[in-house]
Amino acid sequence: MYLLTYNAESNEIQAGIGGVITRTEGQVLIEELEALFQIHNGGPLSVELDTTKVTRFSDGAEEEIERFHFVCSSKGINLVSVKHDEDNGEMSPNVRAILEGQSSELFELQLAA
Repeated sequence: MYLLTYNAESNEIQAGIGGVITRTEGQVLIEELEALFQIHNGGPLSVELDTTKVTRFSDGAEEEIERFHFVCSSKGINLVSVKHDEDNGEMSPNVRAILEGQSSELFELQLAA
């Protein structure tokens, strides 16, 4: 299951996925996101991918999400992934700080870990 929101004024796409994600669902989500890339009104595009409601990725689904990360990177699209902290199922402090507008260094902090 997924939900997509596109704000043409701010060039922002919000995508939320949840439940058990199959490879096919991952492919369909990516196809729909790529279709939104085609219709945006120019300028820098930002995508937030929220996976906090995912209970499990079936075989191949995570690879589809990784492929999407690559597509965004190759097109110069700013992608922010929001996910649960794997240690305790809570939102990580880094993600919380970004969502509260106190930080924008999610990727740098994750890469440094």
